[in-house]
Amino acid sequence: MSNPTRMETLLDGYLLEGRPAKPELVAALLKETASANVGPYLEGLRLLRDRTPDLALVALRLTLAGKSASDAGVVGLRDLAERARKGDSDALQAYRAALA
Repeated sequence: MSNPTRMETLLDGYLLEGRPAKPELVAALLKETASANVGPYLEGLRLLRDRTPDLALVALRLTLAGKSASDAGVVGLRDLAERARKGDSDALQAYRAALA
């Protein structure tokens, strides 16, 4: 991943390390300027706030990377993030590769 945007950095922090906490993440994401292709995600964040499902945040992360947010892609990236969060370095590498 080269030159991640602030939104990407925030999402990676949450998905991989649990920081920031979801309420702070959503508030920070809503303050960022984003391309039109993520407008529906931001609308969902505005409506759901800290009740936003993690799968929606994973889908947003894929979309920001220009990747398809298919069911398989979202579940796969979520699984990699969960493994990476537990210290699996191979999963972290695969997570980064999936977004490159």
